[in-house]
Formats: sequence, C-alpha cells, structure tokens
Amino acid sequence: MPIKLFKDIEELCIYYRDRKAMFKFFKFVMFVGFLSLRLVGLEAVDNEADESFDQIEIPMEEMTEEELKLLSDVERSALERGAYYVRKMIPEINGQWLPEIPKYFKPFLADPRNVSFTFAWRFHDDALGKDIGVANFGDEFPILKWEDVGKWKGDLVLSTAASAWAVFSLNPHDDDDIVELINADYYFGIPLTYTVDKIAYRFRLYHISSHVGDEYLIAHPTFVRLNPSIEGVDAFISWHPDDSLRLYGGIGYILHNDTSYKLDPIYLEYGAEWRMFGRELRYLKLLEQPFLAFHLRSLEDRDWNYDATFRLGVEWSPLDKPNDHKLRIYSEFHDGYSLEGQFSKEKSRYFSLGISFGY
Repeated sequence: MPIKLFKDIEELCIYYRDRKAMFKFFKFVMFVGFLSLRLVGLEAVDNEADESFDQIEIPMEEMTEEELKLLSDVERSALERGAYYVRKMIPEINGQWLPEIPKYFKPFLADPRNVSFTFAWRFHDDALGKDIGVANFGDEFPILKWEDVGKWKGDLVLSTAASAWAVFSLNPHDDDDIVELINADYYFGIPLTYTVDKIAYRFRLYHISSHVGDEYLIAHPTFVRLNPSIEGVDAFISWHPDDSLRLYGGIGYILHNDTSYKLDPIYLEYGAEWRMFGRELRYLKLLEQPFLAFHLRSLEDRDWNYDATFRLGVEWSPLDKPNDHKLRIYSEFHDGYSLEGQFSKEKSRYFSLGISFGY
C-alpha cells in the first residue's frame, strides 16, 4: 500500500518542474505520518520488549486487586505455586488525537504570512499599487499530542497547516472587472512543537508555491512569469515571561527552490507580542484584549536588510476557551520588501486595515 501511494504521488508531481525534489518532499511527509501512527500505537506493557529495560519481580501478596484481575489463569496458577510475576517496565507514551493547538506556540501575530482567515485593505503599496485587497484563507490543525515526553516531561504536538494568501488590485485595468488578481501563494506545512512550561520549540517542514493572476498577466502583456516555489525548514523558540508578553525568534533554510527564481537559503525571523489591559465582557461571554506586535525578517537573499511589520489592534476570544480562535481587527504598517511571490525582491512600504480570525 505505501508503495502504491508513493507512485500515485509521483504521478501528481509531473505538474511541477522539478519532479524529483517534490517527490522526496512528499515521501518525507508520508514517513512522518507512518511514524506518528506507530508511536501512538505503542503499548504501555509489552512482554516482547527489549531485554535492556528494567524488570520488577512482584510476589502475589504484594499485588493489588486490580492487578490480580488482569492475570490469566496460567499466571494466577503460577503465582499460587510461589512463582514471581515479572513485569517489563517500558516508558509509557500518553497520546491524544486532535488536541488543542499548543498554548505557547501559536502563529505569529504580526507576521503577514501567519495562517488565518484575513481580509485587509492596503494603501499605497510601493510594489503592487495604490489600493490593494488582501484575502487569506488558512488554519493550523493539531493532529496528535504526546504528553510527558523526554527528560523535561513536555508536550509534543504534531500538526499540519495550510493557507492561501492572495492579493488583488482594487483598481483593475478592465472596467468590467471588480478586482484584478495580482498574485496568490499556496502554503502547506508540518509543524512539530515541543512545550515545556512557558517555553515552546517548533520545527517545521513546509512548501510554498506562487502564481501570478491571469488578470494581471492580461493587463501586463510584457510581464515575464517565473515560478517562485520553495521547500524549506525552520526552527523557532517562543517564550512567554507572563501571559501578556511573548518573545520569539528562529532561523530557517530553503532546501530547494525553482531555478527560474533562485533565492539564497538562510533567513532569520524574530519578534514580540504584548497583550494589554484585557477585560471580560461577561454579557457577551468574551475576553477583550488590545495588542501590539512586531515581526522582523532578515534574509540572506536581501543582503540581511531588515523587513518589518507592526500591528496594533484588538482581539476577542470566548471566556471559557481563551486558547481557541480569536477575532481581531487591526492596523498594520509594513516597511521592507514585498512578500508576494515573484514580487518579493521589490521594496515595499504600506499601511493597511484588516480583520482576521485565527489562533
């Protein structure tokens, strides 16, 4: 069955220019899935376990009623004759399907590429135009959670995340069009998060592909379409000194990108979030919190020049589920480079107003 799946995936990859690289990427995804299923299926007690595990000899008189009920007739008979019951002590893995998202590692609040449902209006984007509409559709889906993992007894969560980030011109060249699609980026990622107390670590494997809008190509017939497509990995650490403040940072590496749009591989991202003056709206059963956040990027491909985004806004979440999705309205200022696919090497500065729904 796995071999057939890999063959089917390889056939799908003919839609990409570099089939071999994409095939390797999806094989890794399948491997992570099979490994997850194997781990969650581990038994707490396994008589065929490795002999290197410790063993405990338990006489019958020291066993509890619950332990005695679990014995077979053969085991009970042997114990009554004076034999010892030998128990293999194997580390227990507590697994949970479809858990909540890790509390201390949610998408970065001021990251223009966070995974959420967002609608925004940009003003005077240097790279794209005077009036730009933004429509993002995405979410993160925790799949599996292991508790008390490792030396520090932390929580390990395997998730998937997917999103589409689209930008439109609100001043289309064709009078018959209401909007003109400029660019759409598509993202799929596999985050693995480990949380200990108020510190969380995330390792992520991801893919992003970019597509220039047909309407934009028709309006700009001399525009040469390239294929900005990347596969990358990154590692981040997020720290909450308290529930109102978050500091984070990390490093990433682009494993592969399309030859038509080459990028230098290393990048850094870091930022902070401050939630202040929260209050309970008991008649609405909501928690209201103003927030201020910034997100900075430094890319080798941009000669390590900074790329900054700042957001100021208000968010609302259910009183009984403060870790769940939140509704936000915000103002945003961006200064640096565009993030939109083939336009990402162009300087960009803009102000925007938006509304979003996500973690």
